[in-house]
Formats: sequence, structure tokens, C-alpha cells
Amino acid sequence: MSRTQQMMTTHPRTEGTPAQDHAVLAAITALNGCAQTCTSCTDACLADEDVSHMTACIRRNQDCADLCRVTADILTRRTDPHDTLIQQVLLACRTACNACAIECGKHDHPHCRICADTCNGAELALKDLLQPPSITPHRTA
Repeated sequence: MSRTQQMMTTHPRTEGTPAQDHAVLAAITALNGCAQTCTSCTDACLADEDVSHMTACIRRNQDCADLCRVTADILTRRTDPHDTLIQQVLLACRTACNACAIECGKHDHPHCRICADTCNGAELALKDLLQPPSITPHRTA
């Protein structure tokens, strides 16, 4: 059992179903992995001999890494969530993951292929959370 899962199961606010909790945990794990992979891909792109050719890739990686970290943090917080805000953050992060996967897919570097695959995985995890029913039945402020 991961520390994230331990924290989720010991948190006093556990209104979600086991399936919802599993989807949230899977998304948090995928997003944290994606953020790390995008950061590493950015660094590898910066080391490219023709770094100017990698500008869009670097930007997409940075945007994706930042949004993945923020989204994972927001999903980790279980106290009094705002469902509409969470849905919008999930959509924005999914857009960033998709854009990064597409851009990395344009490059023949092994690190870009790994990054594209990781972004696609994170996007799928987000898609699972965006499917009805909502993450948890909370009120919105």
C-alpha cells in the first residue's frame, strides 16, 4: 500500500466509493509520474544540439508538469472540495497532457517517446475521473 493510499484510507473524509477512491488514487499516481517524466523530458530537450527546434516540446512539457503537479495536489485534498473547480482543473490538465503527448510524438528522441506514452497514460486516468458519476458527492460553494 502506497503512502498516498494510506493517507486516503485514514483520512476522516472518505465519502467516495471504493471505485471512486481507486480512480482518484490511480490518477494521483499517474499525474505525479507524468510530472516527473515531463520534467526529465524538458531537461533532455534542453540538452539537444538544436535546442531551438525543441522549444514547443519544452513548453508543452513544462505546462504539463506544472498542471499535473497542481492537479495531483488538488485531488489529494479531500476536505470540502469544490466539484466544479475540480472538474475544470481535470479538463485543463487533460488538455495539457494531450498537447504534450502530441508534441513529444513529433520527435524521434527516446525520451520524447517515453514522455508521450506517460502523458497518454495520465490523460486516460483523468478521463476515468471525468466520467459520471462525479468524483465524490460533495456540495459546491
